[in-house]
Amino acid sequence: MSLYRKLDNDFYVIYTGPEPVKDHINTYLLLSSKRKALIIDPGPRNSAERIYGVLRELGLEKALEFIIVTHVHLDHAGAATKLSRLTGAAIVVHPKGVPHIRDPTNIWEAARRLQGEVAEIYGRPDNGEDVEILEAQDLQNLSLDDIELRFLHTPGHASHHIVINWLSKSILFTGDAAGTYIPELDVILPGTPPPFRYEPYMESLKKMIEESPKIIAYAHRGVRSNGVEALVLHYRQMETWFKTLVPLDEKSLSDEEALLRRIAEKDHFLKLFLEKCSGIDCLSYKAILTLSLVGIIDEVKRVKALQ
Repeated sequence: MSLYRKLDNDFYVIYTGPEPVKDHINTYLLLSSKRKALIIDPGPRNSAERIYGVLRELGLEKALEFIIVTHVHLDHAGAATKLSRLTGAAIVVHPKGVPHIRDPTNIWEAARRLQGEVAEIYGRPDNGEDVEILEAQDLQNLSLDDIELRFLHTPGHASHHIVINWLSKSILFTGDAAGTYIPELDVILPGTPPPFRYEPYMESLKKMIEESPKIIAYAHRGVRSNGVEALVLHYRQMETWFKTLVPLDEKSLSDEEALLRRIAEKDHFLKLFLEKCSGIDCLSYKAILTLSLVGIIDEVKRVKALQ
């Protein structure tokens, strides 16, 4: 598999997942008409040199102006500081994410507790005290020659999450705010590891739907046309999951396999995934699915405790 793929004349995807599933994590490269570049979600720490190698192959190693991160989790922002040092590009992040770029200790320790060996594979992000960091404000626009982007604050998956709308192309880069896409099955699964917050997540989805994107560029695995349809389907999916789990007692919520079977009776995407998933990629997706279920269960318990 190649390290990258050209999606359009000014639009590339670079695969920054770990072996043997490199295409599990997508890093997006955008080019202006004057061949200035920006990156969206540079991937884990161990992908910085890979991205820099692609930039060199394309003659763009001195053209990178911005490294935009949808959120500071290891699989999306871990390479940001290293890549910034290699290229001199500024890092753009939600204001709440700035301290975690400066000092990623808390994010790193939380990831090790939650993900264990996977976090070690991704690697600890470099400290970023000496790199240029810009804050992405809600509804702020950023221009690079003829590239015009709009940032939207989209909490839920994380309090410091943003999505990016490439306005002229109507492409929405959703990070983990709109689920995980499996192109082989045309299936969307939740991406909701703890600490997940349901109400902000749903409000964020409404905000994205209002943008009416034609295309969704997911951070995990692919690009999907019919962007608004994808967002609406995921909104309904999340309603189904939450409403299925809320009435259940503590004992029922502890049986994860039974919960997935129960949800799959109402969620066509999950039913299709459980029936059709196979091979190496299935292991990655099932790990995401397990963490997502834990995140939603924890949120259900939190909400019920407040009632």
